[in-house]
Amino acid sequence: MAAFSTESIDFGELTAKEISKRFVILYNLHSTQKMKFDFQKSGLMCGDNLKLEPMSGELKPNSHLNIKMTLAPSKYPTYFEGEIQCSIDWENNAADHKEETKSVHTNTNVPECSEYLFLRLRKRTKITKILLGADARRGESLIENIVNEAMHDILESADFDRLLDDCTSSRAGLYLHAINNEAEPEAEDA
Repeated sequence: MAAFSTESIDFGELTAKEISKRFVILYNLHSTQKMKFDFQKSGLMCGDNLKLEPMSGELKPNSHLNIKMTLAPSKYPTYFEGEIQCSIDWENNAADHKEETKSVHTNTNVPECSEYLFLRLRKRTKITKILLGADARRGESLIENIVNEAMHDILESADFDRLLDDCTSSRAGLYLHAINNEAEPEAEDA
């Protein structure tokens, strides 16, 4: 039987360049069999870089190993909660050949020489004005900053410039007959 020291790891709320380190202990609880372990690569980290040391190895009977986990967040804000899988393969003893193993953290019976453990991971990004690429302005809340930066991006875009240029050179069907230089202006109400 194999087990982790915990079922979940929370890396916390991180900024873009803030590295978070955690560790988990992997136990071989079998009294006579050694085991091989191998963490499966996961693409579920949303661009973040998760490094496990070691990714694979062997454990003697009744022993344990510290697994170092280092998370380097990507520059894009993410919220992640998911699992990584660790495959466990047992050395095959003729005396134990007919036994089934059962994972401590799952209720799944698997063939006698292998099992799978899962470790739940969680990470959140702390969103800051700097992360958004915006200049921090004194006395401005994060929401005000996001709105101001979005408006600035819209007003400074080439698409907006083209829209303004098109407005001066084209006529809208609604105003086509209302705005022209052929008729006298209507009298204003006094």
